[in-house]
Amino acid sequence: MKKKEKLVSIIMNCFNGENYLLDALKSVQSQSYQNFELIFYDNCSTDNSKKIFESFKDYRFKYFKSKKKEMLGLARLNALKKIKGFFFLFLDCDDYLLPNKLAVQIKLFKNKHIGAVYSNSFFFSKYRKKKLYKIHPRDNADSIFYDLIKNYYISLDTVIFKKKIVEKLPEIFNSNFNLIHDLDLIIRLSKEYQIK
Repeated sequence: MKKKEKLVSIIMNCFNGENYLLDALKSVQSQSYQNFELIFYDNCSTDNSKKIFESFKDYRFKYFKSKKKEMLGLARLNALKKIKGFFFLFLDCDDYLLPNKLAVQIKLFKNKHIGAVYSNSFFFSKYRKKKLYKIHPRDNADSIFYDLIKNYYISLDTVIFKKKIVEKLPEIFNSNFNLIHDLDLIIRLSKEYQIK
């Protein structure tokens, strides 16, 4: 009997994301790893984001709306409170996942001391595509903390976190940070646990 896949929570914070939202949502639905939930956190959008989301009739897609417009760090923290997954990740409305992303990265969580797994990221337009990071850190290192302090090279949109390890940190996101909350989390996590 095949072992049941662990639930992955995909968190999408949205504020007026209609331009690329359809492609982002389609990329979630077409994952080869199918045991996921999508937590769609509508941060008081005034465009057609909600209509686009509602066009997906998928029981795994769950809609939540903030009571008032929130800074991104706080919105991500509030969306995180809604998840049920063993793993979680963040996907912005203008990004999309390659079809095997979840399947490939989840396999790397074999060691109980691994708190997160990341990948490279592509910036793309209709004219070109390029890798975001050229640095390839020591893949077999137990700690990349000092590497990150010297030259930070992880993009939040590539990271899958193990929930129970992240919850052991004193705090997940510092709500005082709006734009560097992810950098702060990943550096603190890398000091205590392995990131592969």
